Amino acid sequence: NWYTNRAKYIPVRLTLKERKSFRLIQAIMKSSDYTDLVDGTAFKSSQKRLQRQMQCITAALASIAVSLKYDIGSQLTETKEFYE
Repeated sequence: NWYTNRAKYIPVRLTLKERKSFRLIQAIMKSSDYTDLVDGTAFKSSQKRLQRQMQCITAALASIAVSLKYDIGSQLTETKEFYE
């Protein structure tokens, strides 16, 4: 697609805070083994697969929260309530 290829070379203007958050999320996504774990055929039931999906997603969200605001992130990892 021409638009997608062109977008690779057009710079996005981010603030310093946005750049730090962007790099953090990129690093978490690169280190995540979500697809290796969830897309495998090791799961015999869909409930176990769903449970593993939720574990991977909450781990990624918790790591982002802890690295951005430690006090909120530590509270989040203790309570595991993401709705706030």
